[in-house]
Amino acid sequence: MFMEGSTYYSYGQYSGSTDYSGSDAATVLQNTINTLNTAGGGIIYIKRGTYIITTTISMKSNIALIGETCGFEHPWPPAFSVPVTVLKLGDNVNDELLVAAGENPDGFTEPYTLRDIAFNGNKDNQTVSVNMVDLTLGRIGTIDNCFFFYAKQDGLVVNYALVTNCRFALCGRSCVHLIVDSFFANNGAYSGNTTAGNENYSTVEAWSYNFVYNNHIYDIYNPPNPETGTGSGLYVNNNNSVIGNKIRDCIRHGIKVGGNDNIITGNLVWDNSRGSIGGYDGIYVSGSNNSGSNNIITENRCYDDEYSGQKNQRYGICTTGSSDYNLIMMNNCSGSQNATFDIYYVGSNNKVAWNIGRYTPTGSA
Repeated sequence: MFMEGSTYYSYGQYSGSTDYSGSDAATVLQNTINTLNTAGGGIIYIKRGTYIITTTISMKSNIALIGETCGFEHPWPPAFSVPVTVLKLGDNVNDELLVAAGENPDGFTEPYTLRDIAFNGNKDNQTVSVNMVDLTLGRIGTIDNCFFFYAKQDGLVVNYALVTNCRFALCGRSCVHLIVDSFFANNGAYSGNTTAGNENYSTVEAWSYNFVYNNHIYDIYNPPNPETGTGSGLYVNNNNSVIGNKIRDCIRHGIKVGGNDNIITGNLVWDNSRGSIGGYDGIYVSGSNNSGSNNIITENRCYDDEYSGQKNQRYGICTTGSSDYNLIMMNNCSGSQNATFDIYYVGSNNKVAWNIGRYTPTGSA
């Protein structure tokens, strides 16, 4: 698929002819998706350019949408190839840019692929808060080297997907929402929750049975900048594995644990609570509504930057309320936390041992 002036074309590689053309990019792209899906699937290569999307595109099974990159490795950690194929939501569309089509009540179960595409939600010109790319009804998705930004609400919502080497930025609510059984690795996400009232959401949300590995999550902290995020970096609910991530400079908590049976290990969590000095923690385990128990929190490094003299985080690790039966071991939380203690925990059945840092009086190492 390509564009010339204000006309969009879909050209059949094997037929050697133009299958669809017109002035509306969404119509041309949707017709191409439908035709390939009926034929059993295929790949749509979308040439570089900005394609204005005026109606929601329905993604279907066995379809791959692949754009172009400029070949430049952007240094934004971790480095990635910059997509130059842009699907941009038109002004006042007030709807999703891309969704997974409900081919049956439970969605479709065959694979789909998105690669080398930038998705622009054009949030300043939308009046209704909806997710930008919502693939809740999709299964077995592969999403690689894509850029999701300026969503009015969530940038990307997925189930059962492999999301790698992507970038997420400046979304009104969460930049990415992992519902269940997704693998999220080597991505960069910054400044989610830029809309007032969304403070309780996090830049990345992982609900159940997700694997979150080796990502870089942070905010651009600049109070006069209206695009500064307002929430925590990563929220996890139940049965997630969070391993080897770098989470820093978030306005609230670095990692907020709101559920049970999570594994949180080997993460670097520093300089969070930027919006309220001493107000939030590196890793915070909420004990409300009988949650925050049976989590494994090991081998994390939680600290404030000693060299800059900042003391933002309240505690390196904090458990509250009814939280209990957590394993908190071999973490290094030393390094100028704002509070008197580096690790604060409640509950008489936690196992807290072999950590580095100052402990709350309710227990000892």
